[in-house]
Amino acid sequence: MDFLNLYNDLDVFDSEKFILFQRRENEELITYYKKHKDVYIDYDQIWLVLEEGFGFRYDEIQSLIETWLGDVYNLRGIKVYGNESI
Repeated sequence: MDFLNLYNDLDVFDSEKFILFQRRENEELITYYKKHKDVYIDYDQIWLVLEEGFGFRYDEIQSLIETWLGDVYNLRGIKVYGNESI
């Protein structure tokens, strides 16, 4: 969780259909699609680090990120996916 806490202060851009979480302009790290409550996580900067760097399995990463997003950004009832192209 300490690794994810590095992303606790992302800039949040809210639109009608989705919310973008960015560290700086044009660096979309998290995209939340409101209609289906799907969250796509930047694969290289976040997902891959949790997978290869910390040895978490896919379902463990999903659960960890879902908990973190609920605690930090108040996103609940979501489904998290790694996305290589956000």
